Amino acid sequence: MSDAPQPPTDPTVPTAEQDRLVQSPTPSQLRQASSRRLRFGTKALVQSRDRVLLVRERRADGTTFWTLPGGGIDPGETPRESLARELREEISCECSLGAIVARCQYDHTTRSNTTSLYSVFETTLDGEPVPNVDEGIVECGWIDPAEVPADTLDPIASLLEP
Repeated sequence: MSDAPQPPTDPTVPTAEQDRLVQSPTPSQLRQASSRRLRFGTKALVQSRDRVLLVRERRADGTTFWTLPGGGIDPGETPRESLARELREEISCECSLGAIVARCQYDHTTRSNTTSLYSVFETTLDGEPVPNVDEGIVECGWIDPAEVPADTLDPIASLLEP
């Protein structure tokens, strides 16, 4: 059972209210992350024909991993503004954002003492995704959620489990 109310998933809830709630970590998340740098971010859940869009991202050390497109919220941005910017930068797509459908936590392995709390938005893309290698995105793939690649970030793989 959660320590705090979950963000609304009803698209009729005003966007500003969803954005406010999405930035509020639960008390248990704060306790777990208290010794770590806390970072807020957004991810896009894009679905088409029973497939989910994942991007293969390259870390600074050269290794790669699969994840949902998205990233960190910059100062002064709302979560929705952040995700729209990230999708333009990473996969050269404009988007329509729906409701918040999930939250997930990722304890970074290559960013020392950093935990990211991501809000995942139901998302529709305008156009086909194209990876932007200058942003570290080396591949885009439409993946069957039952066959998520082994090198998918754990919280994303868990989120996609059928």
